[in-house]
Amino acid sequence: MQSIELLNPAEVFQEVLDDLSISSRVVVQDLFSDHRLRMGETDLKRLFAILVSNAIKFHPKRTPHIIAKAQALDAATWQLEVTDDGDGIPKEMRHLIFMPMSKVVSRDKEEGAGMGLAILKKILRTYGGGVIVDTAESGQGTTFTLTLPVLAVQSEESISV
Repeated sequence: MQSIELLNPAEVFQEVLDDLSISSRVVVQDLFSDHRLRMGETDLKRLFAILVSNAIKFHPKRTPHIIAKAQALDAATWQLEVTDDGDGIPKEMRHLIFMPMSKVVSRDKEEGAGMGLAILKKILRTYGGGVIVDTAESGQGTTFTLTLPVLAVQSEESISV
């Protein structure tokens, strides 16, 4: 069980980048607002790690340009967005990417169990959030837009999930 805490997404994102030890050839730009997000730190780290790892793993040269944003849309909704410049996800395949053990790329070409985005979706559902995937018209680049409800502050102490 983890505690729900008031987190700085920019700091958590930087910790994830440090933990992943990404190549200096990967360009990461973070555009986070000064607002804080209330959720479990392990869950937020996992969300960021899944999206950044996938952006690197599925980029044709493994040198993506990744843009991450986090902001409060309004008093009730948070939005986290991660965009990369790799190969897009074809529209007809997007429904498959969140299914456990499902992969768009052949297992012969890319290792992995196909669980990352299924885990991401489960975390979001736990908090009452959702995810939208979009690929640019050109077919290059994918944006994952995560929405999370703002969790009300119950007291100064953290709560557990």
